[in-house]
Amino acid sequence: MSDTPSAKLTRRGFLRSVGLLSGGLAASATPLARGADTPALRVGLLLPRPESDPGLGERLLAGVRLGIREASRTGPELRLDLVRDSVAGTPSALASAAGRMLERDRPDILVALVGTAALEGLIPLLEKHRLPLLGLTAGTDQPGEIRPHPLVFLNSLGMWEACWALGQWSAGRLGQRAMLACSFYESGFDHPEAFRLGFAEAGGTVMEQRVFDVPGRPDTLGSFLEAVERERPGLVAACCSGEPAAHFALRWQRSGLSGQVPLVGSAGLVEEPPAGRAAALSSGAWSALSWSPALDLPENRSFVNQYVASEHHLPDAFAVLGFETGVALSRAWAEARGAWPVPESLRAALARSSFQSPRGRWSFDPTTRISRTPLYLRRGHGSDTRGHSVEAELPVPGMSAERLAVLRPGPRTGWIDTYLCV
Repeated sequence: MSDTPSAKLTRRGFLRSVGLLSGGLAASATPLARGADTPALRVGLLLPRPESDPGLGERLLAGVRLGIREASRTGPELRLDLVRDSVAGTPSALASAAGRMLERDRPDILVALVGTAALEGLIPLLEKHRLPLLGLTAGTDQPGEIRPHPLVFLNSLGMWEACWALGQWSAGRLGQRAMLACSFYESGFDHPEAFRLGFAEAGGTVMEQRVFDVPGRPDTLGSFLEAVERERPGLVAACCSGEPAAHFALRWQRSGLSGQVPLVGSAGLVEEPPAGRAAALSSGAWSALSWSPALDLPENRSFVNQYVASEHHLPDAFAVLGFETGVALSRAWAEARGAWPVPESLRAALARSSFQSPRGRWSFDPTTRISRTPLYLRRGHGSDTRGHSVEAELPVPGMSAERLAVLRPGPRTGWIDTYLCV
């Protein structure tokens, strides 16, 4: 399916592989003749189609289109040809769809929502076609297992860093004793453990950690809330999203603990969901992420207004990833379109990308090729149409080898699947 904007432009298994190749694919760029028209940049978009959130791919696409339009409004006239396909959430399905697209449509770059296992499946295809990938990710797993590859760039929401920063903030501001509840789905990723480690790094102790919403198992949330009532910790942390987050928020409010014990959690606890999905929006709960629709930046206000005017609902964080991707591709193409081969010149231009996005200053880390943005402390407001307010900017944790190593105690189910795509 081809889309040319007039923008002048399972659940989880185990055993993640760690063997991403990192050999250099250097090639020098050769200038094109300036007199000839430069062809459009052909972008292969592999859009997710998860059963749990069938509109996810469309929100990403809407963000990409807005990003391309924004870049063309403030920069040179360009044309980007979007060739897109919808893909099921498994890594094998993504690799198969990518292979078909590369043979059939010959894009200059691939864009896809990816996890670690999905990256492993795409690397051989990228190397065969000498093609760059701009992967979009929630950032629920730290990058210690992903060796930087010259063909791979990742635009990340930074969820594990946000949870680490939230843990540090919570220990310093709310209390030194915490109890942690984590949905079965979220327990397969690194961000719940990142919260615990950030909390401990700031002097806190997690007294108890409970997994709830386990398929086929008795409910454990009731006994957890009873233990909170009995122990009265300094705070409770909840790592959950979607239906489990809505379930937790409802049980929390009914327990009478709301307003008695501070509540913090991963982004999904106070996130305004897409239309038709249950909201958590736990009033008074604290969370952290790299973006909020309430973030008071001119670029964010403009993005939110444009998105609402176009799509008639508030954007989510994945729409922001799409928007930034559209801007980054457009800016890189504006710089690289006079050089050949296109994938090599585009890759070099992407590595230098830096601009003000709806999240703040956006760029790629020169070592990991993962996007860098600020992190923000947010607080939920159950009656607020935008779900939460932004309270402060949080320090971004560094990625030292020692800090990343402690997040690897053993295999997790989430190592095989892409977050929110199954």
